[in-house]
Amino acid sequence: MDINSQSQSEIRNALKKAIGEYSNRDGESITDFYVQVTLDSGDMNVSDDDDNCLASVTVGEWADHKDEDEESLMSDIMSHIRTELKRLDDEGLLAEMSVMRPFSFVLVDEDKEVIEDLYIVDDENVMFSSELMKGLDDDLNEFMNQLFN
Repeated sequence: MDINSQSQSEIRNALKKAIGEYSNRDGESITDFYVQVTLDSGDMNVSDDDDNCLASVTVGEWADHKDEDEESLMSDIMSHIRTELKRLDDEGLLAEMSVMRPFSFVLVDEDKEVIEDLYIVDDENVMFSSELMKGLDDDLNEFMNQLFN
């Protein structure tokens, strides 16, 4: 699903606003930022560990496609959000955040259950997708089996 440049810009501005709430502050103990998307309305809310809403935006295209395959739609939504997080990181805005490391941006459902890690940073290590970790358990188990045999 494609979205127009106006919607992509609104996603970016919402994330930028949330990031700005924790930029250039004295050491904060926040470690997670929760991104919640409501498909029926197209609303995206970004909140912190303390459940403070840091930014909100409505993306009309998301609501327009709410009747499509939910898994495919959520995959597209995550891609749009990751794209903007990557751009903000490239601009150095995420490095300015005064939060404990590691910290993350995660996509959550209405019950605040984690659906997907969108962005994780731990000092110099940055991860934009849990796909990078997919299969790690299998590889580790195979390694351990070979080591002990």
